[in-house]
Amino acid sequence: MRQGTKNPMADRIKELRTGLGITQKELAKEIGISYASIVDYENGRREPNSKAMAALERYFGVSGEFLRGDVDRDAFMENIPVIHAELDRVIARMGQFKDAYTVSNQDEQALAASVLSQALELISKNLLQQNKPVNMDYQEITGPFAAVFQLNAAGRAELNKRAEELQQLAQYKK
Repeated sequence: MRQGTKNPMADRIKELRTGLGITQKELAKEIGISYASIVDYENGRREPNSKAMAALERYFGVSGEFLRGDVDRDAFMENIPVIHAELDRVIARMGQFKDAYTVSNQDEQALAASVLSQALELISKNLLQQNKPVNMDYQEITGPFAAVFQLNAAGRAELNKRAEELQQLAQYKK
């Protein structure tokens, strides 16, 4: 690997670190990586392993695609307010959920909490942690979810039966 602008990851790590006004030793201590590793990353002598990459992403609040230089810096920075606004909407919806949750009966509370927990687990596992391009939009995910609430008990049972059948067919699997 080369030093300088030929290695976007080295440049971005250094830029993010210096932007925070911290030394390489301070960064190493903060994220639990050796000082020598930080020096090597910034000089382009080596790239972070998956543990170090995750620590850098968390510490700087950026994605691996940004650190690797797969995303234009300006475009990335421009998208941050949009993404944060969407997260603010999620937080507001969680407040609405909490308000509705407290006035529901315990069966509804248990079901709502279970559905929300499983939905968040699926989203985290299949969208956020895959590090693969997502070739779908939110309507492909929310459309079927919304349709379930329009079905009666028999319709939901039939939908579950059909979903299980589709999951058994190899041509429909990822």
